[in-house]
Amino acid sequence: MMALKALVRTIVFKKDVKSFNGLTLTVYRADELSWREIVIRSRESNLINRLIEEASIAAYNSRVADGYSMGIAEVPGLTAWEVEGEGGGVIINPGLMRLRKLTLFKAHGERLVPIKEYEVRGDLYVYDGELRIDGVEYDAIGVHSEDSARIVLREELCQTAKPHVWVKVKRAKERGRRRGGSK
Repeated sequence: MMALKALVRTIVFKKDVKSFNGLTLTVYRADELSWREIVIRSRESNLINRLIEEASIAAYNSRVADGYSMGIAEVPGLTAWEVEGEGGGVIINPGLMRLRKLTLFKAHGERLVPIKEYEVRGDLYVYDGELRIDGVEYDAIGVHSEDSARIVLREELCQTAKPHVWVKVKRAKERGRRRGGSK
């Protein structure tokens, strides 16, 4: 059995609606509620489960109405997080990600050609909700977050999402080890 210091953080994402020059979008604003250091006593084979458990407790204890709460538990080289909450509406991005830019596309044959871009400033996150554009004919929207880009077809904006819970574990990349010994 080993004992490791872990950091447990709690972040709450509160729903907001933003308008950008004819585009209306549901976004979430992040607010870090707390962080604390804990000691995890566990076997190495059970460490991931303990981190997920701590992240889950943090997310559950900070639930909010009309938004999401995220619990993050981490030790050096390993991070686990869980998100709980209820939003609703169309899935705009596959996970809560910081939004960077939105691009409107028009179909020309089998190609999508960009026709308008909206730069997003500040710490706004996107996952689900409403995405509405007035006065522009478009066929798809490019949602560019800090980690990915997703094309949302106009037809997808009519579908609704169910409340969702995520659990994710991320391992740090191992650095190369030196081989050989001392002479």
